[in-house]
Amino acid sequence: MMLPKATRKAKAARHKHMTILEKRAVMARTPAERSGHRSHQSPSPEDRATGGPVIIVLTAIARHYAGK
Repeated sequence: MMLPKATRKAKAARHKHMTILEKRAVMARTPAERSGHRSHQSPSPEDRATGGPVIIVLTAIARHYAGK
C-alpha cells in the first residue's frame, strides 16, 4: 500500500528532527562526560602538559577576519 506524500514527508522530517535532537544532546555534554572514561580517570591537559611554549598559527582567512 502506498502512503500519501504528506505521511512520507512527515516520517522523514520526524527522523531528521530526532537526529538533530540527539546531536544537540551529545554536544551539550561536557568533554569529561563524552570521553568514555570514568570520572576519576578522565584525562586532563595537566597530564599531557610539557611546559613548552605554545605556538598558534592562523590561516590566511582567519588572519583576515581577525583583523576586522
